[in-house]
Amino acid sequence: MSTTSPSIQQLEVLKNRIETQKTARAEAQAEAKLAREQLAKAQKAAVAEFGTADPAELRKLYQKNEMENTKKLADCVAQLDTAEAELTKLKAAVPAEVDA
Repeated sequence: MSTTSPSIQQLEVLKNRIETQKTARAEAQAEAKLAREQLAKAQKAAVAEFGTADPAELRKLYQKNEMENTKKLADCVAQLDTAEAELTKLKAAVPAEVDA
């Protein structure tokens, strides 16, 4: 046996490494396939609901909706404050005996 040829043990180690790498590659490919399928499903849902799957457009829509919701909430709170103030005025105008 010459000193330049790999030993059977070294070949086994290399074979095991290759098998491990093949398994890891197959797992990575399966995960990538699943990710592509999930992305396609998400894009289809985005197009159906928002008319686009473009992340930049979706971000703009989100920001627009967020601003609209913030304004609607502020309007609602203002209306509630007004209603509470009117209720307080009405309670003050009603004689104390009616509350009892």
